[in-house]
Amino acid sequence: MNKKIIAITSLVLFVSLIGFLFVKSADNGAKRYAKIEQAIRAIDQRNDDVDSAVLSLRLGISLDYDELSRCESDLAISERISVETFQDSEWEQLLHSQLKPLLDKKVLLSTDFKTNHAVVRNSVAGFRHKISQVQEQLIENKSTMLNQLTNLEILGARFTISGDLLDKEQFEAAIVAVESEFDTTVDSPSASRFLSFALRHARNLVDRRIELDETISNLVAVPIKNVTQRIMSESAKEFQAKSATATWFRLGLLMTIAMTIAFCFYQYFSLLRHKLLIHRANLTLEKRVEERTADLANANKELKYSIAEAEKLALVARYTDNAVVITDDEACIEWVNDGFTRNTGYSLEEVIGKKPFDFLHGPETDSATQILMKESIQQKSGFDVDVINYRKDGTPFWVSIEARPIRDDRGEIKRFIGIESDITDRVNAELEREQLNEQLVDASRLAGMTEVATGVLHNVGNILNSVNVSAEVIRKQFRKSAFDNLERISALISQHESDFASFVKDDHRGKKIPAYIAKVTETLKSERKRTSDEFHDLVANVEHIKQIVSVQQSMGKSSGVKQELSPDSLVYDAITANKGTLNSHQVEIVTEIEDDLPMLISDKHKILQILVNLIKNANDSLSEHETPHPKIMIEVNSSPEGIEFSVTDNGVGIPKDRINKIFQHGFTTKKTGHGFGLHSSANAATELGGTLSCSSPGIGEGAVFKLRLPAKRSESTEADVALTAGQLAH
Repeated sequence: MNKKIIAITSLVLFVSLIGFLFVKSADNGAKRYAKIEQAIRAIDQRNDDVDSAVLSLRLGISLDYDELSRCESDLAISERISVETFQDSEWEQLLHSQLKPLLDKKVLLSTDFKTNHAVVRNSVAGFRHKISQVQEQLIENKSTMLNQLTNLEILGARFTISGDLLDKEQFEAAIVAVESEFDTTVDSPSASRFLSFALRHARNLVDRRIELDETISNLVAVPIKNVTQRIMSESAKEFQAKSATATWFRLGLLMTIAMTIAFCFYQYFSLLRHKLLIHRANLTLEKRVEERTADLANANKELKYSIAEAEKLALVARYTDNAVVITDDEACIEWVNDGFTRNTGYSLEEVIGKKPFDFLHGPETDSATQILMKESIQQKSGFDVDVINYRKDGTPFWVSIEARPIRDDRGEIKRFIGIESDITDRVNAELEREQLNEQLVDASRLAGMTEVATGVLHNVGNILNSVNVSAEVIRKQFRKSAFDNLERISALISQHESDFASFVKDDHRGKKIPAYIAKVTETLKSERKRTSDEFHDLVANVEHIKQIVSVQQSMGKSSGVKQELSPDSLVYDAITANKGTLNSHQVEIVTEIEDDLPMLISDKHKILQILVNLIKNANDSLSEHETPHPKIMIEVNSSPEGIEFSVTDNGVGIPKDRINKIFQHGFTTKKTGHGFGLHSSANAATELGGTLSCSSPGIGEGAVFKLRLPAKRSESTEADVALTAGQLAH
């Protein structure tokens, strides 16, 4: 009996619980949410319709106010529907306190727009009509004011379309100009009356056109969508909460029904089923607890990693020597790190809101770099520059700036970040290195010129030795000359001048005089020939010295001057400069110069410096190797690059492991060399726009040096030649 009562009581309780759960699960708030959503969408749509109608009237797409009036009426109807929808709800207060005033403001601004727009349109129409009437009057009177009126009409039309302040100022200036000149140049009363009406409409247009744009801006800026979005967001949250509650009630309803059916089938099986459900529920709960615990652990790890990364970035920004600057999209500073303060002396409080250009740049800052930075900011793009900035105390310093735009979640550029590195030491080191390099190049060039001059002096010295030998031979010849014997004969003849015939005939001394005179005559002839030969050699050697000095003077005078040069004359001048040394070593010189070679427009001094060095090195190679038949071949040919000079010798040659070092500064293969000549020659070839190369089969096989120079006449070269010619003429 107790079991039945318990069973019936339990069944009644189950049925009552099922009914309760069914009622609770049926209300999930979907209908209410749908009504709210429909009302809000209607308000948003009517709001957009009003904005579209206003813009259509503004742009001239629509020519009447019927559409705008209909949209205003629809907006009011939407407001009334929303009031009915939110009636007796918690949203009614939000509607009346925030949304309804905005809707009323929207309707009021729309009315103001129609009023202003009608005034502007009437003013425009009246202005154009009266201007046309004035122009007709002026055409009849053939007035010179037509151009000014046409300009006034154009400026009025432009201001009406754009509403720009600059166009407004130009329009007002045109109105004043027409007023001031019309009264003095036009006598027609009707034209004056029409113009008065036109100018009245123009001034009204000036006053009401700007006001019309302000009305449109205020109308479009009414934040109706912000309120409607907030209402929809809160309504969605309420719907989700009710839906979640209803879902739980449904789950309870299903479980209760299942339990009730199981209870009806059999109490025992319902107990077993109840135990089974409890067991499954426990497993599910444990699994969820495990999953939840794992999710929380992962989230905790990610949070710790994010915190660690943020701390690292904060440490980098705080302690880095580089300056970090964050600005808005107009380059106004929002934040700087401690590195910026250390580099510039300015704190965050001193620079926030300012632009870096305004206080970091100074007299030595490159203006082109400033323009590049400002244009990059305006174009929302990044830039990398090196520029001079100024510290707070006025000290200039070099910085390398890397600036990049920062985009927000929507991809729009809202900020810039700039990283500035102090590169003053690096720039100073580069400048010092450039100065040292220039000094080294000058020293190498001077050393090369000294070596050439030394070679020239050596050649002159060899020739002077020959001059001394010739002079000594002539001096000895005169000391031992037969003139002394001739003088003694002359004295003997003078003593016997009165009896010279008998003296020659009878005296044994007189009998020898004719033969002696003949012998002295032959001796004098021989002396004269030897002296003449020695004088010839002496004159030739002196002329040779003059040629060498002339070439050296030509090299010195032509330094830095670009002129038209013949390749073959350059070769002969270089040979002349080395002629003494070449003759002393009995070196055979062979020249092969191609016909019809183009002229060179270049620096004669530098080319001769290179060629003289190459010939001298070839001669030194032959002398060191003691070649049985020393020979130097000089070839000049045209090449795709221009002119190619080739100097080949059969001397000592160059080892293959040294061929790549031959042009290095200070490197030499000669016992008494300094390593300046070929280095300065290579530098000179580069300065002339050419190249100097070397090749050698090996030791004892000689070497080949090739100088390639451009021969094409460029506009800049012609200008240099013309300038040089003009300077020489003056």
